[in-house]
Amino acid sequence: MKDYQITNVESFVKLWNAKNGLGSWIELASDPDKRIRQCVAGCKNCSTEALQILADDPEVSVRRQLARNPITSLEALERLAADVDLKVRTGVASHRNASVAVLSTLAEEGVQEIDKCIAQNQNTPASVLSGYAVHTDPMVRAMAASHQNLAPIDLWRFANDVSGNVRRIVCTRLLRLDQPKTAAAYFVGDKDRYVRSDIASDVQADDTILRVLGDDEDYFVRGKVACNPNTPEEILEHLSSDENEHVRHAVATVTSTNLHRLAQLAKDEHDHVRVGVARNKLTPYDILAELAKDESEWVREAVAMNQSLEVTDLENLFGNDPVDQKVRYALRRHRISKKYLIIQDTEASADELIEIINSDPEDTYIGMTIAERPDLPVEVIEALVQLRSYPVSIRLVIRNDIPENLRSELLRDDEVRLGLAYSQSVGPEMLEHLSSTEEDLEVIKILAKNRNVTVEYLTKLEDHPDDQVRLNVAGNPNTSASTLRRLSEDKADDIRKATATNPNTPVDALEKLANDESEIVRLELVKNRRLSAEAVRQLAVDASRAVRRSMVLSILSI
Repeated sequence: MKDYQITNVESFVKLWNAKNGLGSWIELASDPDKRIRQCVAGCKNCSTEALQILADDPEVSVRRQLARNPITSLEALERLAADVDLKVRTGVASHRNASVAVLSTLAEEGVQEIDKCIAQNQNTPASVLSGYAVHTDPMVRAMAASHQNLAPIDLWRFANDVSGNVRRIVCTRLLRLDQPKTAAAYFVGDKDRYVRSDIASDVQADDTILRVLGDDEDYFVRGKVACNPNTPEEILEHLSSDENEHVRHAVATVTSTNLHRLAQLAKDEHDHVRVGVARNKLTPYDILAELAKDESEWVREAVAMNQSLEVTDLENLFGNDPVDQKVRYALRRHRISKKYLIIQDTEASADELIEIINSDPEDTYIGMTIAERPDLPVEVIEALVQLRSYPVSIRLVIRNDIPENLRSELLRDDEVRLGLAYSQSVGPEMLEHLSSTEEDLEVIKILAKNRNVTVEYLTKLEDHPDDQVRLNVAGNPNTSASTLRRLSEDKADDIRKATATNPNTPVDALEKLANDESEIVRLELVKNRRLSAEAVRQLAVDASRAVRRSMVLSILSI
């Protein structure tokens, strides 16, 4: 087991200072300890000169880290590209700073791991990418075909790939570029169903292509033709009598289907097709009325979910209390949607809002939504107060336009006061009002944690007799340096522990905590990135192995 006893303490202190912008990186790049050099190689704020020194480091772990560092310069990468270690070279092949020359040289090796990285690198030129059209690994070919630097003329080199996935990538890209008709004509007979389905879904596909794919042997492709918004009428008519129910369902759902066809499909033997008709928002009311009596509950549910129907239409079709659970649920959703349309209407009257509130007092979301409206008449606020709902009350009490007598009534509720104390979105004025009159210990505890309370209020609490209150003050990032200095000497270990990581704790207090008698305090102190060199030096040679380990690992973390 490592005891993390370090002899080169000053090197670790220098590394800590350098990471905090207070020291030189060049000296550290030549440090005898490989852990120091490895950390330098991975640091994002390291100097270019130091990283160039590390490109010739004898330790492979240092060079691997350097190859992964996003700020490594091109000069260092050029040297690493000739490294004997494969992981170093793959790191270079993935690097965003790698030049065309470096990537071209690495591509000549023909190493599969390197080629995968090159095929994904944003700097890889088209000349290298097009060469991967004959690569043995289909993943490399797919990555190359997907690359943004590959021009349409180079894409065609991948068009006859043995992998359907690669051909699909090529087809999709060509359809989106300048050659949709040429690509569609070339791939319309492809043996891969997904390649053909991509063409069938393309809005730029012409009638000839769609007609060919409309007779495709695969129902999946024919279904995509049916869903294409540009599919001509005669093809849709042909597909409406397709042998496969999934294709007929696709025809039934498209908005370009005419009324005669919808009426025909509404009588289809397969309920999946009738569901498509029932969901189509262009289906006439008389057809939906027939489908509302369908033997299949899925069809009846689809009618209830049709977006073209109003609540009154649904009540006429199914009654006020439908037997089907799914239909009943759909009707409830429609009713709620109607309520929310009124709630969101800026012209909605006070009477309309009060009627909605009283129609379902248990619906918390409606109350919350109304409580968040920018302008509310007093009578609406009064109706919301009567709900006695915590989520609604918490939204009302912070409103500027609420009468003081109603605010006071809401603040008598312990749950509301606790909610305000917890909230990070409540403004300082409301919290100040709450803190100036609050005597409930539980509320004070929560207020002490709130980041929006004033510094003055936190200062008042520094001598509070309750340990939890002082603990919350010690952990609050708004607490002043003077208060934290005092709390860093508190008798309770947990309170001193909280001050150890507070970003406002002064440096002199942190240095004292480095010698704290409690191991848990010193362990927590290691997490603070504002430690002085003296505190780091002390913790790096701490008597506790756990503290030494944490400090060393914190310094070496990248």
